[in-house]
Amino acid sequence: MRLSPPLLVLAAGLCLSAAGAARGAPIVYNLGLLPAGTESASGGVTPDGWTVSGWANAPGFFAKAFRWTLSGGMQDLGVPASLPWAAANSISSTGQAMAGNASNRLFRWTQSGGMQNLGVYGISTLGLATGISGDGNTVVGWCNNNNFGGMAAVRWTPTSGGLQLLPALPGGLTVGNNALGISPDGSIIVGNSGWTGSGVRAVRWLSTGTIVQDLGVLPGGLSSWASDVSTDNGTIVGYSHWSGSGTRAFRWTPAGGMVNLGIPFGGLESLGTAVNGNGQAVVGFYTVASNVKRAMLWNTTIGTVDLTNYLNGIGANLSGYTLTTATDINQDGSAIVATGVFPATGLQRAFLIRNIPCPSGPRIIDDPIGRTACPASPIPVTLTVVAEAPGGGQTNLEYQWHIEFPPDSGQMVPISDGPYADPVSGLTFEVAGASTPNLNISNMRPAPGGLPVRDPRFGGGVTNPCATVISNTVIVHLIRPCNLADIAPVGGTGTSDQCADEQLTVDDVIVFVNTFSDSVGCPGAGTLGACNVADVCGIGGPPAEPDGELTVDDVIAFVNAFSDGC
Repeated sequence: MRLSPPLLVLAAGLCLSAAGAARGAPIVYNLGLLPAGTESASGGVTPDGWTVSGWANAPGFFAKAFRWTLSGGMQDLGVPASLPWAAANSISSTGQAMAGNASNRLFRWTQSGGMQNLGVYGISTLGLATGISGDGNTVVGWCNNNNFGGMAAVRWTPTSGGLQLLPALPGGLTVGNNALGISPDGSIIVGNSGWTGSGVRAVRWLSTGTIVQDLGVLPGGLSSWASDVSTDNGTIVGYSHWSGSGTRAFRWTPAGGMVNLGIPFGGLESLGTAVNGNGQAVVGFYTVASNVKRAMLWNTTIGTVDLTNYLNGIGANLSGYTLTTATDINQDGSAIVATGVFPATGLQRAFLIRNIPCPSGPRIIDDPIGRTACPASPIPVTLTVVAEAPGGGQTNLEYQWHIEFPPDSGQMVPISDGPYADPVSGLTFEVAGASTPNLNISNMRPAPGGLPVRDPRFGGGVTNPCATVISNTVIVHLIRPCNLADIAPVGGTGTSDQCADEQLTVDDVIVFVNTFSDSVGCPGAGTLGACNVADVCGIGGPPAEPDGELTVDDVIAFVNAFSDGC
């Protein structure tokens, strides 16, 4: 559904953000069950917030991987051949690939190839795939590496020849290593590694896993674990021991280091599981008692809150369920997938919650550039606004161009495709692409009665579920062909600037000189002579006919024509 941007009042050339664009209450989707099943749990969500991975039980199966869409509901993806169960916990950007755990084996599912058992590393007896890249071609996870004892971080691609070990920090052993997440572009893997000191450290692997970097711990902490990385690769989230008891969710950036996100009131420990595209929203869970979890949300607007209480407070209908773990969040932060439990039965159910107030509006990368339009030209002039969603890309972006109305008021209102008429000046033109990044203006005409023209001013509006931003505003200037000394650019045929440009240019001078050798007649040339626009009478002399020669008087008259107006 498209949000109709509210009336926006702008100072000319100003870029404003209408944060918290008008919206209804959050929409809750209970993702349901497989036939004859009793439970389901969430995994990952695509950047647009419309496709979900997870697992659900079924008769004879502890768990089967599923993919959920609004149009298709819960789709049973089954299990790899000869394995008794599977759970999909991560999903690619398009929703056409997933990864997870199949009977303690890493697996990948693709829409084109189905289930693929990736096995385990070496003589390991169990493994888990924890992340998949946006294109679905890189899977990361961990195995209990019995070659060394303990755990080992692994990475798989179609060309890797099987699972590959990721390196430990300098001085550390591969024991205690886990890969827990991967960036959508596949360039950064996050997790934890053994090191020279006690405990383990949250790390990020760079350059497809060949370089490993220690992210540290919260003050006073012993160990830390990194769970996810933002789409723009600038923010990592996870959890760490700290100077108090238990663990705390953290948010790490290169500039700010590791920051404690705290815990909702009454909690004991907190863990960050996933982050949105630009790092301004984090989900996870916290504990209120031993083995009692509650889903958690942090963002730059509200801080750290209990997700169930927050959603109930802003009008969401969870039908009595309590969300226990938030497993993923989409790119702009407007959609969260979580697992909830119904207190009366204790059974789990997977949920998708959309339309959540989010902190991150679009970002204007390139403002439109002002243009000139030829009178009545069917060739359009194009204004373009370039924007990106939080974390990059075009996810969930919608466009709406605005025009200043009334003219010179600074007030911008939406414009639609089709004919447009300014009731003040009588200016008319055709509009196309009003809801796209490219606005096309053609057939611009002044009023037949010759009213003064007010050049229209336009701004490109870009909306996502979080906010609306408007580009700097620019003018489309209607050329006034009122001066015989002002001509179209030489060789300009086929361009959008074929008419006079109201500037003294090299093209004007070339045509001025060439008219003497071309003997071009000039019907209607008015005060500049009837036979040749470049040939005039003597300046200040008695009335006379043009002399047919290029003189200083001709040049002076030619230059003065620009200041004489119409």
